[in-house]
Amino acid sequence: MGQGLSDTYENEGVSYLAGAFVGDYLIAKVATKAVKAMKKPKSGKVGSEVGGGKKASGANKLLKSDLLDELSKSGVKYSPDDVVMITKNTSKDLLWLEYGNNKAGLTHIEIRHAADFSKRGIKNIPEFIYDMLKKEPISIVESSRGMNAIYLMNGKKYLIAYGKNGFIVSVYPI
Repeated sequence: MGQGLSDTYENEGVSYLAGAFVGDYLIAKVATKAVKAMKKPKSGKVGSEVGGGKKASGANKLLKSDLLDELSKSGVKYSPDDVVMITKNTSKDLLWLEYGNNKAGLTHIEIRHAADFSKRGIKNIPEFIYDMLKKEPISIVESSRGMNAIYLMNGKKYLIAYGKNGFIVSVYPI
């Protein structure tokens, strides 16, 4: 009768699990495209106000050409057109944020944590990350996949996870 994955009742466990997976996948794909379209006008300037799609006031500060050159010469894999922010932390490690997808990068941060940042009055996540990385972290833990650093900003703690190559995977309030 033309039933879809999630409307078959004989095999509920399998059907609903498959339907949920497909639904989550499609939502993530659409959200990733929407974030990129909202935030990157044809001019190439970046805007990342939470929910607003406006140009970031500090776009030049977030995309310094000398650091972009250093990244391109470093040999690490990255997507040049998707870089939203690049800086060095207090240890002089080169760190950058890309739009990414639902699992890592700005898209992930905004899908999973935008409401948390908004509750703390943070409207421009890339600019906040840039400013945070200019401070000394209160703790750093190295794992097999990268680093987890905790920062104290305005009396609140934030965790940033980044790969050993410098790619920022996630940032969120703790």
